[in-house]
Amino acid sequence: MVGRSFERLLAEIESVVTPSAEKERAVVWLDDAKNIGVARNSSGAYEIFLPGDRLVALSSLVERHLQFNEWKDASESKFVATRIVLPAEPHFGPVAAFLAEELFRNGLGVSRTQVAFRLSEPLVEMALRRASLSEPAIVGLIGELRVLGLLLSVAHTPKSRAEVVESWRGYERSTYDFVFGMTAVEVKTVVGVDSNHEISSIGQVDPPRDLEGAPSIQLFLLSQGLSHPPTDAGPGTTFTLRDCVEFVLGKLGSRAPYNEIQELFLDKLRRYGENTGRGYDYETMNEWGVYAVPYVHAFYRIYDMNDPAMLVLRREQLLGTFVVPESTSFKVNLPEKVTGDLNPRSDMAEWAKSLLK
Repeated sequence: MVGRSFERLLAEIESVVTPSAEKERAVVWLDDAKNIGVARNSSGAYEIFLPGDRLVALSSLVERHLQFNEWKDASESKFVATRIVLPAEPHFGPVAAFLAEELFRNGLGVSRTQVAFRLSEPLVEMALRRASLSEPAIVGLIGELRVLGLLLSVAHTPKSRAEVVESWRGYERSTYDFVFGMTAVEVKTVVGVDSNHEISSIGQVDPPRDLEGAPSIQLFLLSQGLSHPPTDAGPGTTFTLRDCVEFVLGKLGSRAPYNEIQELFLDKLRRYGENTGRGYDYETMNEWGVYAVPYVHAFYRIYDMNDPAMLVLRREQLLGTFVVPESTSFKVNLPEKVTGDLNPRSDMAEWAKSLLK
């Protein structure tokens, strides 16, 4: 089937029906040998299926988007394939057709699928680069949602739960991830066992101060560590981005229809990371393989950034220089102990309760 035209592939892809049920899909095979299939899920996202052995990508970005599984088509026939998901926006229909044309051009149906895929991978990577959040953004979002879930766990009234959701600012270009009155919390999440973090603005580690130099707010930096699960990780010990979202939704009400505060949360979620590309639309993206990477908890450390013993860059150190303080970005490597057992804290539940008083 080498040489199938882009126009014909696009016409076949645009004929694919969007199913009404979540698990239904009407797969359109783009060649008689069923080397490549296209479907749309109930959210309208484009699914590209490459049957055969599990495909392996050289690009970590592409690899995170590949999902190998057994699937069913509209006739309930089962097939084993690697799936790539593209967003539901209309312009991704031509992108899917372009990818299919490239795969056929590189020998799909003539050579092994892995060879054709490997030759087409640069184009696949280009298509996916702006289709989802980056890995650091996903890790950061998981970290913030875990903190949000913890805060909701100690909020026992509808009013306090609404205040918790209102306090979350991480979805926008805000200095702090959570704000409770005169208390601010910056959440930093890393895959590892050390509190090594990227600081994008000096305000994330140095609270604003009055004319006498005293902090005008209470600033905490919550350092959180995640790890990739061991192969023998038991059930319930791992979590994915979807698990974190479902936990928050469950704390806010029933599954469907969503209530007002759930809708507010999902709207904030959709806007997360928009400044770097796409946000995270849970309703359309929750099944994407890139968002299904499991993690396990490694540590929590709650640093009091008002403590003079926190040896980080402060605005006063830049006075008299030509440096604009808020333009600075740098890395920190925070120790496990700063001031005895007081800084950092690790009593997450008690600390979370203190924020809601």
